[in-house]
Amino acid sequence: IFAFSGLRFAGLPSHKALIVGPAERGAGGRVTGAYYLLRNLIVIPSAALGGLLWDGFSNPLTGTQVFAGDPTVAFTIATGIGLVGTAYFLVFGKEFEAYQ
Repeated sequence: IFAFSGLRFAGLPSHKALIVGPAERGAGGRVTGAYYLLRNLIVIPSAALGGLLWDGFSNPLTGTQVFAGDPTVAFTIATGIGLVGTAYFLVFGKEFEAYQ
């Protein structure tokens, strides 16, 4: 299990190069920090939202159930968001030149 977990680090240098590559010279640290901040601001709340869609939620004031929760709904919404993001990248994505 640890060996498979460690495989995610194999692509880390390439991943960081894709983040820092388009940045101005000397701004790599700022760009990397901004990237991880923005990514975490999206990823962390999305896990909570996914949990709410999976398990449901109630009105905290009245206790009445607002949404019963459904794993199919959670996966369908996640798939839709992933497809929209992929389509956006395919249409508007571009390859950046690295600084020289």
